This record gives sequence, C-alpha cells and structure tokens, in this order.
Amino acid sequence: MHPELKRIFDLSIEALKADPRVIAGLNFGSAGREHEDELSDVDPAFFVRDDDFDSLDRDLRSIFESVCPPIVLWWPEVGNNDRIRNYAIFFQSAGALLQYDVNIIKASEVSGNSGRWIIGQSRPEDILFDKAGILEEAVRNTVLPPYSPERLLWHIERFWIYAYIHVKYLKRAHKLKLAFAQEMLRNAHLEILRALYPDVWWGWWPDAAKRFYSSEHEEALLWYFGHADAGSVAGKLPRQMDAFSRDARAACERCGLDYPAEFEQHVRRHFEQHTALD
Repeated sequence: MHPELKRIFDLSIEALKADPRVIAGLNFGSAGREHEDELSDVDPAFFVRDDDFDSLDRDLRSIFESVCPPIVLWWPEVGNNDRIRNYAIFFQSAGALLQYDVNIIKASEVSGNSGRWIIGQSRPEDILFDKAGILEEAVRNTVLPPYSPERLLWHIERFWIYAYIHVKYLKRAHKLKLAFAQEMLRNAHLEILRALYPDVWWGWWPDAAKRFYSSEHEEALLWYFGHADAGSVAGKLPRQMDAFSRDARAACERCGLDYPAEFEQHVRRHFEQHTALD
C-alpha cells in the first residue's frame, strides 16, 4: 500500500485499540497478502461492544479526522444496517488520493452463521488486536457454510431462459436489454462456479475467482463483458452457452442432480433457427 496510507492505517489501529468500546480488530482485503501493491487500499473491521455500537458510529468520523489529513469524502455503503456499517474514506495526502475502507461490527456477530460470513477465510495473522479473545478461536475454527444445491437447477434454468430471451433482443438490436441479459447469464454462471468450488470463500467473486484460477474459467467469465451491440453478443453467445453447459453439467454431476439437457436443446435450436434467418 502507499506509505502514507500505511501510516494512517497504523495510527487508526492505535486510536481504535485504545477506545474501550472497541474490543477487536481484523484485517480484510489485500493488505498483508501476496497480491498487495502500492495501489491497495485498507479494509479492516473493528468489533464493537453491542451497547456502544451506535455511539462509536457517531464518533467514528471524528476519530479518523484526528489521525488523517482532511477527509474529502466520507461515504456510507449501501448495505449498512444496525449490526454492520462500512464507510469509504478518501483523503488527499503526499500528492495522492488515498482510500481507507473501515468496517464496524457488533461483537455479538462473531458467533453463529453471520460470524462465518464476516470472518470468511481470515488467518490468525490478520488479527490486529483482540482484547476480549473473541477472534482467535473464531478465526481458527471458522468453517465455510456448506454449499446447498437446493437452487442449483433454478440457476441453470435461469441461464437458458435468458439465453432464449437474447434472441428477441438481438433481433431488435436493443443494446441496453442485451447488456442486462448478459448480466443475467454471468450471474447464473457464477452460481454454477460456486457449486463447482464450494471450498472457496465467495464474499466477492473477482477475489474468489483468483482462488480457483484457471485460464479456461477466466476466459468464460470475461465473455460476459464488453460491447452489447447485437453483432458482438450474437458472436459470443454460442461460446457462452458451450462454457456454461460444460460447467453446469459438471456441477449437476457433483451434486447428484439431473441436468435439464432437453431445455438446453430447445433453446439452442431456437437461437440457431432465428440467427439462420438473418
């Protein structure tokens, strides 16, 4: 990370560790990992006594104002709630615009299913401090929630439904609807990869993809991005269908489910019939 951001990071840890309302700190993101570079931001989580959560939230900006240069943006994340809050902090220092993402979390969230989501695949060395001993055992014993194939077929069917819908958007050359339909295909494919790689932490899919990295899957995911004009989408849709079919069949085999091959055939035939007319 940038040396100035590292300095602010260290000062913020000292300030929050000294606050009696904060009982533990855990490092998320790329800081301290093999893919950290000078452009990396920081993304720690600080665990707060439940009764002090709102008061610390009110004081959090002033705490940061005491340890960093003037803040140019304090931005609350869209998912903030009464248990977890995240703020993106931007400040200008040493000729650079730097970002610091801070999370505050109720201490009670460490236990139970939500705790497994929060801690993810953190390592013991990611613990910044642990005044009450709530993180050491949690990090050591964290087990990823088991993958459930309950909706796997639903996601497979969603892919083929939107592959079918592509045909009318292609014939109408509707770029925005094609972009949306491509997004639906990508989301369905990501769900299939969750089934194929259940031991990977899927908190953020680009990061998860690095954990099972293969050039074959990277290429398949990148096909869902790019221009949404009819010619471009029509050219890549057959490859998208082939890659999805390969992965979805493997996921069904892994989960002991019958793959809906007949519906796939109907959709492919529909696509071929209409593109052959153009």
